[in-house]
Amino acid sequence: MVKMDKLNFIPKDKRKSASFNFSKELCLLGLFLFEIVLVLVIVILQQYTMKQRQQDIVAMGDEREQLEKVVFEIGKQYNQGQVFVNEQTALKEFVYTRNKWSTYFKELSLIKPSGIWVNSLVLRQADNEESMEMEIDGESSSQVKTSEFYQRLSKSILYSKLIINFSETIEGVTPELYRFRFSKVAATAKNMEEKKDKKI
Repeated sequence: MVKMDKLNFIPKDKRKSASFNFSKELCLLGLFLFEIVLVLVIVILQQYTMKQRQQDIVAMGDEREQLEKVVFEIGKQYNQGQVFVNEQTALKEFVYTRNKWSTYFKELSLIKPSGIWVNSLVLRQADNEESMEMEIDGESSSQVKTSEFYQRLSKSILYSKLIINFSETIEGVTPELYRFRFSKVAATAKNMEEKKDKKI
């Protein structure tokens, strides 16, 4: 058998430089591959970050939508509660006003003498809410009855300070009847000042 040695056709003076160039190329290749891997990692991380941000944005949008629904429901319940409060307040005012008016009607029926017919009773709350404007229209069988009715009204707490607008005979009626009107205007600030000036 013939023994064969390995053949190296690179000259001896260039073998070292060739080996160095080969190692250099391997380093460059490795560096290039590392850069590619690094770029891929950066791209993947950016995509993951963008995807995560998109998910966060979607989640925030869902949370905002849920919050808006909650706020809407709270506003709706508040409005319903406010309507209920307004209704209760209006009901209380109505009951109070009705009771107040009924007090006036009851008082009038108690102090009205026979021979007097009340055709209308107008009651108006004054602007200052401390006094009542009123107007009583009616008919009587005689002026004496009208005077008696007026005297009774004057002694009443509710109907005091009334003035006689007129008391006159109704023409063309037999037997004779008389019509009258009593009224009271609420005291205004101007009237109060005038009264003070008169007292001084």
